[in-house]
Amino acid sequence: MIIQPLMAMKIKLSLLLLLFFSIPLFSQTNDFGLWGTIALEKKWNKQYSFSYTQEVRFFDNATRIDKTFSEVKINYRINKYFNTSLGYRFSVCFDDLELQTYLKHRFYWDGNIRYKINNWRINYRTRFVQEFERMQSSTNGIIPKYVNRNKIQCTYNIPNNPFSIAVSEEIYYLFHSFGEEGFNKNRNALSINYKLNTIQEIGVFYMIEQR
Repeated sequence: MIIQPLMAMKIKLSLLLLLFFSIPLFSQTNDFGLWGTIALEKKWNKQYSFSYTQEVRFFDNATRIDKTFSEVKINYRINKYFNTSLGYRFSVCFDDLELQTYLKHRFYWDGNIRYKINNWRINYRTRFVQEFERMQSSTNGIIPKYVNRNKIQCTYNIPNNPFSIAVSEEIYYLFHSFGEEGFNKNRNALSINYKLNTIQEIGVFYMIEQR
């Protein structure tokens, strides 16, 4: 009686090699990172599903942990083109300068549009985020930060081949937070992914970030 619902659960393991190029206002950063992810998804019916994700991210040429997080999300499929979701992410982040860890609590809502043409797939996502950071160690930790993230991605699945190629752009808009408001971050990315089997995937990811 217990085995049947477990078999209906989708499991995905992914390993992502990240080549990171950052262009902040006064300096430039190049880095190599590693992201390891395990994701579980359980469909209740044709409209609703629940997912859990655990991820760890390494930076500084993949020698140190940047953060690890646990995320839960409820998804609602409106039709084959539109879906929406509510999620919560709990992160443990590592501050390399202060040699300490701190916590993040993130609540978010996603609206997604997906359209497929043969082997091409176009995704657009808008995400509204409420985030609390350093609640235990900072007086500003109880003040939430609000961000709107808009991302568009185009993916090409090579016919009869486990490889896929994707390009994306994501724009961050920071709402009034500690005296700041406006567009504060832009990410452009190129990724090549290889599907090992139905649950495992590896990829190489190149990202340029501007602030």
